[in-house]
Amino acid sequence: MALVLVLILTLYIYWRERQLRMREGQLVTLVEQRTGQLERRGKELNQMNEELRRLSYRDTLTDIANRRKLLELLDITWQDAQRKSTCIAFILLDVDDFKAINDNYGHIRGDECLQLIAKQLESSLKDTVSTLGRYGGEEFGIVLSDCNFEQAMKIAEKCRIEIEKLQLQHAFSTFGFVTMSLGVAYICPKPGETSDMLIAKADSALYLAKKNGKNRVERAS
Repeated sequence: MALVLVLILTLYIYWRERQLRMREGQLVTLVEQRTGQLERRGKELNQMNEELRRLSYRDTLTDIANRRKLLELLDITWQDAQRKSTCIAFILLDVDDFKAINDNYGHIRGDECLQLIAKQLESSLKDTVSTLGRYGGEEFGIVLSDCNFEQAMKIAEKCRIEIEKLQLQHAFSTFGFVTMSLGVAYICPKPGETSDMLIAKADSALYLAKKNGKNRVERAS
């Protein structure tokens, strides 16, 4: 009788240990599954956040950098130039008589015009160290690093000519087609100065280009 009890007890202990091992295995599997799910969810969230960040820096109409991204990169480039004692250029571009395009051809045509211009500018800048962005409305901005003033002027003139080559009809312009005016500013930043100086100079040069007949490039004094 005692032997039977010992045998039963032994079998019970074996069964319990097996149940515990099976339970432990199930828990390990469950933890691994949950960990995998959490890792996948984490990757998905990171991808979503990255996409949201990318979208927050893109202009929805032209699919180039928006003003926020343009100014952020301008500031970074400015600070880098300060550290390295190098120079930086900023080009401000404005579509001539753009209001007349919207007023006479409609806003859809105006939007298409901006999209074509953005694409053409991107193509013009593909061999340069630059950042193109929509500054606002019909204005675009270009940040140039690792170039001298003469190179910046040549790049600006190339952009002007490339937009001219599009020959986008604009009967309400002096030229009969869409053109752009450009202002170029070039500064070797000193400690304590900010990139706002560069923007202000480019804006003054752009104003001069408009005043002197449009469809031209002017340099900041």
